[in-house]
Amino acid sequence: MTVKECINIYAEQCEATGKRSRAWRAFCRQFEQRWGDESIEEALRPRSVRAWIASEKNKGIKDSSIVIKASTLRQLCSIANEEGVRVEFPQSVLRGLSVDNQRRRWLKENEEAKLKADLTPEDYEIVRFFYLNGLRSQEGWLLKVEDVDLENDRMLLRRTKHNREELAELHPACKAMVARARRKGLEYVLNSPGINIADRIHYGEYWKKTRFKPALERCNIKDFRCHDLRHTTATRMANKGVNVVSIKEIMRHSRMDMTMRYTHPNRKSIREGFAAMK
Repeated sequence: MTVKECINIYAEQCEATGKRSRAWRAFCRQFEQRWGDESIEEALRPRSVRAWIASEKNKGIKDSSIVIKASTLRQLCSIANEEGVRVEFPQSVLRGLSVDNQRRRWLKENEEAKLKADLTPEDYEIVRFFYLNGLRSQEGWLLKVEDVDLENDRMLLRRTKHNREELAELHPACKAMVARARRKGLEYVLNSPGINIADRIHYGEYWKKTRFKPALERCNIKDFRCHDLRHTTATRMANKGVNVVSIKEIMRHSRMDMTMRYTHPNRKSIREGFAAMK
């Protein structure tokens, strides 16, 4: 099986699942230029991947960017496995790369107050829904009213990070928003007035571009992404004293170290930790 054949299958999967990022296209073009007609086994030999890493470094590409590109290469490896090709990604070749993936950004209370004053009530409610429930972007925008159990405070997420269904807890403060959408006969939970786009992934991207990002600029909130609302969920719970095991379950993390990456204790909670040891 050639690298080009793996890329074609990957492209079909990305289109079918509405993969938002366009970066994968650029990465795949680069892989096709380098290895296109080679077999996936040859392309993923350690010496071959090391040579690719060396060429990236010679271009001045940062280690963190190389690791991100390698994740797409790893996806091609998984596709080959699904097609019956026995090949492993040479993870060991990435060990020498220096990566800081500890992003430390969440929505501060004063920043939230600015957004609340700037956004329409409907758009602020969307922001609040994301950080109260710790949802990823596509999980929120694809959430249907019929998939929310208001009696038991649960949500069925149809498409998560790993393209599988998951049950998640619904924050009680969001029940009124869901109930209102149900009364209005709306199909989806998150709705912003004036946006009429059928494709929900594009709907969410348009909302970020025309509602959320301009509000961040007007409020002078720097270096903030929509995904940082998910960091806000974990950080605020940690600063309120919620135990890390509960946070892991609410965030639906598979590993505890991932939860630790999402929690960023403030100085007040650190001082309270010291005070507790008197």
